[in-house]
Amino acid sequence: METRDESSVLTRTEMQIIKSLKLSFRTYDDLEKEGVGDSKTLNSAINDLLSKRLMSQMIKENDLGYSTEYFLTPKGIEMSKILSLMRVYKFPDNGMTRLKIKILEFLDKEKKLEKITEFLEIDEAEVKRNLRVLVNTNLIRKEEDIYSITYPGEKFLSLFLK
Repeated sequence: METRDESSVLTRTEMQIIKSLKLSFRTYDDLEKEGVGDSKTLNSAINDLLSKRLMSQMIKENDLGYSTEYFLTPKGIEMSKILSLMRVYKFPDNGMTRLKIKILEFLDKEKKLEKITEFLEIDEAEVKRNLRVLVNTNLIRKEEDIYSITYPGEKFLSLFLK
């Protein structure tokens, strides 16, 4: 089960739901079949995406009564396009954290590990762990000991900071 981390700004489950919705409508059952998490995790992610205005919902009448359909907002559609450039499955459960956002913002130019560690004022092992996630998900690149933001990283950051 995914736990909601206070520092998380977009969990892996939320990212998976956004990718799943793309340009279509989905019911709760459809999302549940995607296998993005247990019902508690899915409910939490749906509520968070609704509050972040990345997803919206519509209640429709059908033969069995009523059902709720979920769909992406324009901002959610933009995020879906960016997520398609990323390797979402490489994120830990807490997904994109404030610390990772801070790193993306700092990498406006190429930077060495020492500069990043100095800027963040945290343990180098923690910095390396977060940098590895960002490299693995295609948001930054590493050449030798120099890190820089990628196109998907820039797009993610610009959308997130809107």
